[in-house]
Parts: sequence; structure tokens; C-alpha cells
Amino acid sequence: APGADSDVKAITYQNIGATQWKLGQFENAVTSFRNSLHIRLIQQQQHQSQLIDIAHSFQNLGLALLLVEKLDEAIASLDQAFEMYGSIAQSEPKHAKNTRILDIAHRISFMGCAIGKTKIADEKALKYHRFALQLKYEYFCTDITTTSSAKTIRISLMEIGQLNENLLDYENALNTYHTALNLVQKQQLSEENDSVIIERGELLFKIGLLNKKKGNLSEAFNFFHDAAFAYAEAGLPHDNEYMHSLMESMKK
Repeated sequence: APGADSDVKAITYQNIGATQWKLGQFENAVTSFRNSLHIRLIQQQQHQSQLIDIAHSFQNLGLALLLVEKLDEAIASLDQAFEMYGSIAQSEPKHAKNTRILDIAHRISFMGCAIGKTKIADEKALKYHRFALQLKYEYFCTDITTTSSAKTIRISLMEIGQLNENLLDYENALNTYHTALNLVQKQQLSEENDSVIIERGELLFKIGLLNKKKGNLSEAFNFFHDAAFAYAEAGLPHDNEYMHSLMESMKK
């Protein structure tokens, strides 16, 4: 059937693009992803393509375009994917553990991270991460204390906090880091391990740095002290990068 043939071609171009990407042939990957997207858009006109497949194609093309530094075209392509993913997510059944919701959240987070690395579109990256976080909360519902759920929520919170910092919105950055810290502390009550303790130390350190930037030196010192205690509790040596950064910040 013609529809099936074109579907095979679209998937083949996508797979070729993925292979070229892995080999570092980014210009060739862009061409392959363009071909896949072109077929998907023709399928859409003939009502033979699913919106999720078109969104994936826009995402792949946008990410590849970032790698060849065609930034405007890349962001336009990622915006198309973002809008489509958002439309799909809104039409999904509203109940916890809908795996498509979580998959879309992870994809949008990944696109947000990629855009954030360009350093030219922090507000757009922030928009992506905030929507991804909303979808994650929707997926996990109230169950955000398990290891996997808390970790994926915290990843988004950390990205949002950093982007707020980049935009010099220190108040929102602080609020976001405090929310992440609260999740870490809750997890630490049920799961005491070095990685959780180090993450708590990192958050305390970030909160200390922001307080220092705002001129709240006594608060900053208290958070630095708590961060040092967390790092020591995790057994980090004094020449560890976390400890070194902390000590340097306390001197200045």
C-alpha cells in the first residue's frame, strides 16, 4: 500500500539520520531528517501520518540543526515539535501513569537542555522546561517521593533554577532550588545514600551563592556551612571539585 511504503521510507531516513548523527556526520543527518520530515508532512496532507511521528521528525531535525549551528532554523523546528507535543499531551487522558505523557515530558526537557546550551534563548528553554515539569507532575500525580519520580522532578527544577539564574531572576531561582531541596530532604529520610547527600549539598551551595549575590551574607554563610557538612557527611575529600568551589566561595 502507498501509505505503508511512505511510512517505511520515513522511518528509513530517520534511522539513517540517527546513524549519521552517531558518526558525527551532522550535515548528512540534517539532510536525512529533512527527507523524513518531508515524507511525514505529505502523509499528513493525505491523513496517513500520526501527529506524534511528525513531532519526532521536527525534533530530530531541530536538534541536528543545532549541531551545525543553524540556530534560527533549529529553534523554529523545535518550536514546531514543542507545539505538537503540547497538543498531543493536552489530548491525552488525564490520569497518572500515562506513559506517553512522561515520554513527551522527557523529550521536551531534552529539547530545553539543547536550546539552553546555545546561551541565546534562555527564556525559550525556560518555557520548555516549565511545561515539561508540569507534565511530570501530571504523570506522577502526588507520588513524587519515590526515587525515580523525585529524581526526574528535581532534574527539571535544577534546569529551571539555572535558567532563572542566567536571566538574573534570582528570586525565582531561589524558590525553585528550595523546592528541589525540599524533595531531596524528603527522599533522604527514606533513602540515605551518598548521591542524595551530595545532591543536597549542591543545592545548599547554589542557594548560598544566590544569597551571596543578593547581599544576604549571613544567610549565604549558613547555607555554605550546611553544604560543607553534607559534603563531609558523604565523605568527599578536601580536593574534590564540590569542596574546592565551596571553600573558594566562602573566602570571597
